Amino acid sequence: MLIDTDLNFRMMLTKIFILAVLTFLFTKGKISAQDLHGNQEPEYHVKQYTDENGLPQNSVRSLARDKNGFLWIATENGLVRFDGHNFYVFNKSNTGQKNTRFHTIQPDITRPERFYGVSNDFEMLRIENSVAVSDSSYLRKIKMVPHINEGHNVSLLASGSPNYLWEEADPLYYIILSPNAEDRFFILHRNRIEFFDKWKKAGELQIKSPLFRNYFSLGGNLYKVENDNTILCIDTKGTKRFSLTGDILEDPDYQKPGKTLKVYWNNISDQVFILLNQNFYYLSQIADSTFRTQLILRGFDFETNNIITVHYDQFRSRIFLGSLTRGLFVFSEKMFRTLRFGERDMDNIFYAQTLFDHKNVLTPGGIIFGDETKQGLWRQHEAVLPAVRKNFKLDGRSILTDQNGFIWIKSGELLYRYAPKGQKLLHSWNLHDEIKTIYQGWEGRIWIGLKSKGLFYIRHGQENLHPKAFNTYTIKNIVFILQSNNSLWLATEQGLYNVSLKTGRTAVIKGTERMFVRSLYISPSSTGLFFTTYEDGILYYNRNKLVQFPPDVNGYLAAAHCITEDQKGFFWITTNKGLFQVSKKDLLNYTRLAGSGKAEIRTPFYLYYAKDHGFKTNEFDGGCQPCSVKLPDGHFSLPSLNGLVWFKPEDIESEQPDGKLLIDRLEVHGKSRFITNDTITLPVNPKNISLSIATAYFGNINNLLLSYKISGDALTGKSEWISLKAGDPVIRFSELGSGAYFLQVKKVSGFGSGNEIVKSLTIIVNRNWYEKLWFQLICVGVALLIIYLYIRFRIRHLRNRNQELEEKVMLRTQNLEQTLLALRDSEKELNRQMHIQSRLIASISHDIRTPLKYMISFTERINGFINNKEYDTVSDIGKSLTTSGKRMYQLLENMIGYIKTQVYGEHLQKENILLRPLVKTKAELFSQAIQEQSNKFIYEVPAKLSVETNVQLFGIVIHNLIDNANKYTYQGVIRVSVENRGGSLHFIVADSGPGMPDNLMDWLNQSSNDFIEKSATVSEDYHGLGLLIVKEISALLHLTILVEKENGTRVHLIFNSEK
Repeated sequence: MLIDTDLNFRMMLTKIFILAVLTFLFTKGKISAQDLHGNQEPEYHVKQYTDENGLPQNSVRSLARDKNGFLWIATENGLVRFDGHNFYVFNKSNTGQKNTRFHTIQPDITRPERFYGVSNDFEMLRIENSVAVSDSSYLRKIKMVPHINEGHNVSLLASGSPNYLWEEADPLYYIILSPNAEDRFFILHRNRIEFFDKWKKAGELQIKSPLFRNYFSLGGNLYKVENDNTILCIDTKGTKRFSLTGDILEDPDYQKPGKTLKVYWNNISDQVFILLNQNFYYLSQIADSTFRTQLILRGFDFETNNIITVHYDQFRSRIFLGSLTRGLFVFSEKMFRTLRFGERDMDNIFYAQTLFDHKNVLTPGGIIFGDETKQGLWRQHEAVLPAVRKNFKLDGRSILTDQNGFIWIKSGELLYRYAPKGQKLLHSWNLHDEIKTIYQGWEGRIWIGLKSKGLFYIRHGQENLHPKAFNTYTIKNIVFILQSNNSLWLATEQGLYNVSLKTGRTAVIKGTERMFVRSLYISPSSTGLFFTTYEDGILYYNRNKLVQFPPDVNGYLAAAHCITEDQKGFFWITTNKGLFQVSKKDLLNYTRLAGSGKAEIRTPFYLYYAKDHGFKTNEFDGGCQPCSVKLPDGHFSLPSLNGLVWFKPEDIESEQPDGKLLIDRLEVHGKSRFITNDTITLPVNPKNISLSIATAYFGNINNLLLSYKISGDALTGKSEWISLKAGDPVIRFSELGSGAYFLQVKKVSGFGSGNEIVKSLTIIVNRNWYEKLWFQLICVGVALLIIYLYIRFRIRHLRNRNQELEEKVMLRTQNLEQTLLALRDSEKELNRQMHIQSRLIASISHDIRTPLKYMISFTERINGFINNKEYDTVSDIGKSLTTSGKRMYQLLENMIGYIKTQVYGEHLQKENILLRPLVKTKAELFSQAIQEQSNKFIYEVPAKLSVETNVQLFGIVIHNLIDNANKYTYQGVIRVSVENRGGSLHFIVADSGPGMPDNLMDWLNQSSNDFIEKSATVSEDYHGLGLLIVKEISALLHLTILVEKENGTRVHLIFNSEK
């Protein structure tokens, strides 16, 4: 609601305001450089290095800076190289020097770009390309300088000023080597000076020189400080007096009588400084007869700290002081100023602020801050607006000065509107909900973001009316508002929203729903929206494309507070851990490439600033609107947890890590050496390999971003960039296999597209003897030989195997063939047996069954013949029966004999028998049958002729041959005889019958020597059994059958001659 104040109260406020303004005007510019505690605000951040934090020893005798930016320090325990964060000591262990007590660093007058560290024994280390190596050649050159070999009690080589040897010696000669003039030096005598150029004497000047300490060389010329604090330039023509200008003229002690100037001269850096009390001036020549003095340090006690050597980095405003007893002091200029109010820390927690006038800001607590620099001193002033201070309830998160100069401040649920200079409260409203932020749009409308009720506004020209709710659905926790064209951007604790001012349409930006958005910024030169978040870093949104920028190396930007753009195109981003500077162009390039599918997109370079740059704390404050203020004079004002941080971005030279990158040292098996070219060779099987990286950077170590990747013969897969710790920039490998490797080391050197420095190194790891070409060729030869022998062995083995298989196959084939033959023989034998069986059946039927049938018939008729008394007939029948019975008996005997041949086979017993008795017996047996056939039987067998055979079976053969001959011969002759043909006995049974058929004769003539032989088959045209029995038994008795047709049939049974 609107709250009016009464007249008395307004008058009281007016008085208080007038008093405050008078106080402000009175105190303005009078606080000088003293802070509110009565102490002068230091302009430099100082860091001291001793043997406790890097130096090998606390006596710093000389300082020099090489072309790569490394600081070289001569100490009594080695020559030290300092890169801004790490010290490396050159001493006996890595240089071979006998003495590591270095008392000076001397210029090389033959080559100005290099210099030498000189030990107490005059041993020299040449400092070139940021490496120190032992070099005695320059010592031989320096010894050509006259008087230099006469000892420091007689002759003293200048090593800058002051020189502690002045107190120990009173030399006759003082030799000054000129660092910036090739082959130029000066020899000072007590009463004259000799000038040498190109190693030749160029002239001399008669001049009294009682105090050598007042002389120095600068720019190749010789100078002397006079007692009246003027400076003489001395050459062969005479002297010329120089006057001093600049900051020293503002020093009240400069004109006081008795005050002398103390000269600090760095003979390597070619720099001269003047100390007057505790004011330290840098001396530079600006005209033919004028030196300009620049106050670079005040309030530091050089005498107490025993400072004897100085180097000044003019570009970075960094001062290096070497103490004889207290090590190294490094002074870095504070680029930022912190404005505080009072002594209470709670009074210096600041959030929102607004521009009060062209060079002051106002906080919601009613404090007006400003600063100015006068006579080299930075001064802070502040004042308080009582009317504003009265209503301040520690809620300082939003304030604005509208287009008409009225001041709007929120405090909890209350909104206040003050007169343009804050001297009077005009209106106040209670919105009954926590006000999160206030903002004025382009058309003058005041926008109010609430915690729960959403978005409210007050129209321009209706400031006395109560705020109204905007026609949109309720958006909670609106913490920041920004207008763009006809829409509002709303930052909330649950995402980023866009609200159309024409339609009221509200939409959350996809992808931000879970983000705590802190602040918004639209650059005048781009159309997209940058915004910061509490845990998700910095993002960019444009045309439905949301890009999240990669974090810094430490992740500090995850909680980014505010983005403020300077005139050079850089963003200054506050966080809880410090301040960052980043190029807007780099960010926009990143947004353009993001999502393009490129394999590698460079991360924008974030330059980090911390307390040592001038803050009281690294924790800046955010969650407020405005989150920063840009003053018309170019100052930025940033809120922090301990004061307001002020600076002019255009006055800050950003210290980017753009120095040369070195792959500096190699250590293998505990032995170290420097790398001097782009290829190194390692021994066989290297272990514990370390490659030290060096680069000079004296800024914040968080800005030093180093990484490396390696590829090579023994490595598989794609090589990736691996980050290195800036505090320990060493690449370590436990081991490397033999072969070639390609190492790349990368340093991000600052802003811009080409912001990387890459150093490459080829590493060759020697091969073991068994990995060398000759051994590999031998191995290939042996392998080929082994393969050849193996192939031959395999071929032979396969051949043997094939042969074995062939033999097995042959054996099995033979077995199969034998089996087949046996089967065939079995088949033939079966067929033969079947045929024989049929013959037996037919023979039995013909020779036994039929005679028995007739015998039965005759015996049935005998009784009739006897009853009829036909006894003769009965007698004839009896004879016939007797004859038939004998024949049947003989037939059965033959059959039984044949069957025995099938049963006993070759197991029959043989013996010597006489043939004649056997033939005679058979003749008697067949006598009647022969008579019935009217045949004549003749046997012509010698009485004593014997053969070895089975008598029974051979008898069966003779029996069947005689029976067969008698059967087929009628009224003929049957002759049995023996013949001896070719040593074999032929037993011959011949008849004079019609002769045996040819096919039967051929069958009998087939070979049948072996009983097992079954190949001979029974002729299909022969149905008898006798000849078959003859064939079988002859084979069993090993008799050869030969049948001939010659006037009948002649059957030969041939006995083997051996028998």
